[in-house]
Amino acid sequence: MSGIDGKSAGKRESKGGITSAAIILLVVSVAVMLPALGFGDILRGQDALIHARWQAAYAPVFWSGDIFPRWLPDMNKGFGSPVFFIYPPLSQMFAALAYPLAPGTEWTSYRIALSVTVAIFAGAFGTFLWLKNHTASRSAPIWGAIAYTLAPYHLFIDTYFRGAFAEVWSFAPLPFALLAVDHFFHKVHAAFAGLVLSLACAILLHAPSVLITVPVVGLYAALAAWRQRSLAPCLLFLAAAATAMLLCGAYLGTALTQVNMIRSEKLFGGLLVSTKWLLGRNVWPDIPIMVMVIVAAVAQVGVAIDLFRNAVTRERTGLFTSRLTFPLILMIVSVIMTTDISEPLWSLNTPLNRIQFPWRLLSIQALAIAILCAYAIDKANVPATAVGAVAHRSVFFAIGLMLAINAALYIFCIVYGGDSGRVREALIEDTTDAPEYQLGDIKLLEAHFPGNARTLALSGSGDIDVTQWKPRRIELATSSPEEMRVAIRQFAYTGWQYSQDGGPMQDAGILSDDEPVVVISIPPGAHNTVISMPPTKQETVGWMASLGGLLCLAAGTAALARWRPAHTGDIGFGRATQARQN
Repeated sequence: MSGIDGKSAGKRESKGGITSAAIILLVVSVAVMLPALGFGDILRGQDALIHARWQAAYAPVFWSGDIFPRWLPDMNKGFGSPVFFIYPPLSQMFAALAYPLAPGTEWTSYRIALSVTVAIFAGAFGTFLWLKNHTASRSAPIWGAIAYTLAPYHLFIDTYFRGAFAEVWSFAPLPFALLAVDHFFHKVHAAFAGLVLSLACAILLHAPSVLITVPVVGLYAALAAWRQRSLAPCLLFLAAAATAMLLCGAYLGTALTQVNMIRSEKLFGGLLVSTKWLLGRNVWPDIPIMVMVIVAAVAQVGVAIDLFRNAVTRERTGLFTSRLTFPLILMIVSVIMTTDISEPLWSLNTPLNRIQFPWRLLSIQALAIAILCAYAIDKANVPATAVGAVAHRSVFFAIGLMLAINAALYIFCIVYGGDSGRVREALIEDTTDAPEYQLGDIKLLEAHFPGNARTLALSGSGDIDVTQWKPRRIELATSSPEEMRVAIRQFAYTGWQYSQDGGPMQDAGILSDDEPVVVISIPPGAHNTVISMPPTKQETVGWMASLGGLLCLAAGTAALARWRPAHTGDIGFGRATQARQN
């Protein structure tokens, strides 16, 4: 596709055209989410219930004044969960924004459904903004954005079948990052800031997807550098990626250093070894997801091949100047890396394995299909001949086929699947977290705390009154004729501390390795005891890194505002855009 220049179609696009496109894409986004918005089927997915439980626990903590909740005290039957020390928080934060309008557990599924609808719209609108700078037809980027939305892996598998809501959100920042790369030789300071923020959002949305998003954006920058015969796009990309990582230091500080403090074997071991999820000879541990992924992969690859077949007949440029280069690489890489061909790579102990499931690379096929659809519908490159008519029909067939496959798979799951979303809403009240975030035997511990008691006198006797129960801070008022040893209904994650009557802090103990709850000692008499989970060194360093990232972002943007690149030509992946046609 063609890049942008001072006379590009993107600059001539009227605000009215952008508004119309936004309305169309919003209608499409709401339409594909109607089963979730209207019938509660957002909870039908495999992982949906865990995300809903997180949201039910996260939103009240967020609105209590903790803008970056890490510890959810009410999860795991009230013993607490360290989930957001490890898991990116931004998707839950977006859903929590609706909490004042839709509070309580009973509205959790609607908050999530609304958030996912916004995510799908954001991804579609970002794709439109990116593609409109590479096409001459006003309708081409809209059709490309619709194709991005309807890709079966994106819409059905991630949204409805798996309920992987953070991964759905990860589709949103990618096109904005590519749009920022397009502007490297035009508004370089804005491009740098936009790329930093896009990559930072990707990091804070879904960690495994970052290992896909960042290389894709890096590839796009490398292709721009090749065409410009300039290292500037690559250097700016590397600077933006480093700044984004610093900016996310508050999250990465704990996520990268505390995985060994949870049950990480539940994340990367056993059935979750990457090589067990490659398409080819072996049957997957989860047969339903295997069937759905095969259907989605065959559909997406088939659509891409048909679009390529039509596109190649009209392409007249070399490989590294062709607008087909970028989507072609994406499709080839995704096919290789999701099949047995790539097993030696997945067998290595590299960051690649943190993607967990190789079939997550089907996400980049959605981007390739969006590009190909926009290219095929682009009137500036489709002559008024039979070839052009075939190209148009190919796009409409591709979009119709993907829509039909999404609908068929959804209906199949309704008929033959498990409980509906409405039935599963009642299960949100069960606050049991994912296995990796269960720090002890919850059933065994519940037996020690009958009636959902928050404290337990292990020795001694007296009165224990809980006067405050907040995330990472608990206050007790006690009165006892003898020393008491008291267990608190919270897992001893990073190490709690306590003090009595304003005295010095001291480390709390744990009940046992198998029952790792907080234990404190209280002397005889009446005392006020404060128990807290203080910030760890990783948290402190992480916040300092985030501050450094903000300073780097501001300094880099200011410095680049003074830079005027010598080359301001096409940095996209194709020829210069022709005059925009109606």
